Amino acid sequence: MRLLMSLLAYFETYVAVLKTGSFTDAAKLLKMSKPVVSKQISALEKRLGVQLLHRTTRQLQLTEAGKTFAQYAQNIVATAFEAEQSVQTVQNELKGSLRIAASESLAMTVLPKLLTDFQQAHPQLQIDIMISGDFVDLLSEGIDIALRMGTMDDSSLIARRLLTCHFHVFAAPSYWESNEIPKHPTDLKNHNCLIYSQGPQPDRWKFKEENGDNLSLKVEGNLRSGHGQLLLDATINGQGVMMAPTYLVNDAFNQRKLIPVLEDYKLQAVGLYALYPYSKFVPKKTTTFVSFLVDRLN
Repeated sequence: MRLLMSLLAYFETYVAVLKTGSFTDAAKLLKMSKPVVSKQISALEKRLGVQLLHRTTRQLQLTEAGKTFAQYAQNIVATAFEAEQSVQTVQNELKGSLRIAASESLAMTVLPKLLTDFQQAHPQLQIDIMISGDFVDLLSEGIDIALRMGTMDDSSLIARRLLTCHFHVFAAPSYWESNEIPKHPTDLKNHNCLIYSQGPQPDRWKFKEENGDNLSLKVEGNLRSGHGQLLLDATINGQGVMMAPTYLVNDAFNQRKLIPVLEDYKLQAVGLYALYPYSKFVPKKTTTFVSFLVDRLN
């Protein structure tokens, strides 16, 4: 590979000599010294095993081999330049596809309005949403950005914190009509707790006591799922008690379909992050979308 790159550099030097008609002017065009130009042409001739140029004190003349090779060299250099321009365009323009992995609850609640506004500003960018509650491998799945909650431990990924998600305990008015409202988190042991099964220790709800102590409470219930909307619907229908982030239940809460309890006991807050693979050259479409999320969600 290194040899091919050197050969391409020699081709570029040869084409510059053809274009300018002299080593001196080619050196100026390429911003290198005249001896370097001469050395590269000699190395190219040695590599090919032919003489490309007749050198005199007044002018340069192409040999027959030099004329034949000139056509190929010019095409190769032009193709390489076009390839460079093409990948730089892909890297720097907001075109093509942006693949995003997100949980169902985020995709159903947070993303729709954001995506609409972003695509109105960048209509040539196609967004592909992958619904996944699991921690997918971004590189193997071809994911540009993943939106995840929790602690980020993968050092191969760049993590941008978008917001802090605050959790609350809710149930429907119909549920509280037939069940005693808990006064302390431990009272939840007497309730049907609907459990979101994604993430570590899903059946552990972590509270902070009024005195500041942490309380990790094991809860039980007759329904668990990795789909937040399913659990939310079941909660609204009076099936049980749910712990959920405010963004998921905000509409139902404002419509009085849910009533919060245990408000004096704060649940552990969790960060929402935008994750993308570490690279020296992160595509502009990725950084632009992440910056958009940071601005809107903060």
